[in-house]
Amino acid sequence: MSTKKIVIIVLSILSVLGICCFNAVKANPNQLRVRQETIRSAKISEDLDGFLIVFFSDMNYGEFFDRNKLDRLCKTINSFSPDLIVFGGDLLDEIETPMSQEERDRVQEGLGSLKARYGKFAVLGDEDMLSREKVTNILEEAQFTILDNEARTIGVSADACFSIIGLQNCKNGTPDLSVLSSVNTADYSFLFSHCPDLFDEVRNYDVDHMCAGHSRNGQVYIPLINFFYRDAGCQKYYRGKSTRNGTTLDISNGVGQNGYNIRLNSDPEIVLYKLKSR
Repeated sequence: MSTKKIVIIVLSILSVLGICCFNAVKANPNQLRVRQETIRSAKISEDLDGFLIVFFSDMNYGEFFDRNKLDRLCKTINSFSPDLIVFGGDLLDEIETPMSQEERDRVQEGLGSLKARYGKFAVLGDEDMLSREKVTNILEEAQFTILDNEARTIGVSADACFSIIGLQNCKNGTPDLSVLSSVNTADYSFLFSHCPDLFDEVRNYDVDHMCAGHSRNGQVYIPLINFFYRDAGCQKYYRGKSTRNGTTLDISNGVGQNGYNIRLNSDPEIVLYKLKSR
């Protein structure tokens, strides 16, 4: 191979790496993708056709997720006029610097502006558990109902219902799967829990769909690096979707960053689920 060709190849590789680094540091962290998913099932009544559920997780409001990002998030969610909103945990980033009351009020006001016809719900993440009372107060003031090992029935009519279940995370919480025995298996069921590794236990029950966050699908996803380091609670199930025993696990990228303001192969996202009968 000629010297000229080698130089061209090296320059091309460096250019690609440069573009990837620029996007990871400057562009990707400021994105907000809306991932739309259609869920079809014989368990879903025709009266539930078009029912919209927004799921978002891992906001970590603080150094890397500020007021402007919060405003954009809330405006984007409200633009879809969702029927139900669920937050998947890790609300604040206070590990390094405690946030002021003014900032906490701002988070409460932002989340309080979210509108959903059939309610707003949340589960707590591992970082929420470190300041549980504070996070609980913010979410409840914003009209979110925290599902703490609880199940609820959401119905648009007597014959058009589905179940939502919220379990504590499996990193520093105590998930109680006995609550699943109270769920009507004739109805479609969504289970929300911050850590995806709970899936191995959940899939042994009659649960249709599990939503989780925590891993941010890597945040900076480089397969070999992420293979060797994974946080507790997302060591086995880390990225994407998995289906076992008729239960589907869907892991969200989350909307914020943690540790560093970088994103690669895992843009911030909210997930919009649309229900459809078969």
